Amino acid sequence: MWLYRTLQLARPLRHLWPIGGAGPVPLPREGGALLASTHASFLDPFFIGAVAPRPIRFLMTESWYRRSRLSRILFDGCGVIATATLTPAATIAAVVRSLAAGDLVCVFPEGLISDDGRIRRFRHGIGWMAAVSGVPVYPCALDGNHRSLPRDRRWPRFVPVEVRWGRPLRFPGGPRPRPDPREVHRFVERLADEICRLAGRPEDLASARPKREVADLGPAIEDALREVPGRSATARELPASRTERE
Repeated sequence: MWLYRTLQLARPLRHLWPIGGAGPVPLPREGGALLASTHASFLDPFFIGAVAPRPIRFLMTESWYRRSRLSRILFDGCGVIATATLTPAATIAAVVRSLAAGDLVCVFPEGLISDDGRIRRFRHGIGWMAAVSGVPVYPCALDGNHRSLPRDRRWPRFVPVEVRWGRPLRFPGGPRPRPDPREVHRFVERLADEICRLAGRPEDLASARPKREVADLGPAIEDALREVPGRSATARELPASRTERE
């Protein structure tokens, strides 16, 4: 993730763009963990990365990842995880493997960038990732990101941006290779509620909660994980994060 480390050299210039972070506990400096964040700007990975204590891996659609050779070089430098849109189980398995390697992975549960700053409906993928891996999920909300660079604007405004995160949530009884889809739904619903609270947007609760229909991806995720020899897929094999040890 050479590009991320190169960008850290620019941290002394952060006073030119006021980007801050706040939460009741520090983000983990080691060990696998998930961030689940709101998404209202193309610059959200930059804003989150600016306050994170270590490199973060972000998900990106495969079509964007493969747009050009240069884009692949840059995205590889940022450590992105290319997502297979038509095979969600493969994407979830890729994230679980990354978590098992001790990575910090950020997921935007809404999927697409919000065009008006409101929090959109959450998808269930983050619930499956939390269940199968067993790692903590830190709810996260950004403020000021949509004012800085909404989807219909080419150049950003240098307005203050705040990254807020809450206390981590864990999937009950995780890691669970075959969780009940209804439990996955309840976990994502709880996560959506917490993120709306962090964002100060209680009016978005109804629109953010996931659909009740949940496809059972457990068997497909297991098959996808078996395709990689020697993988470590669960949190039982992971070092605890520093925050959890303290």
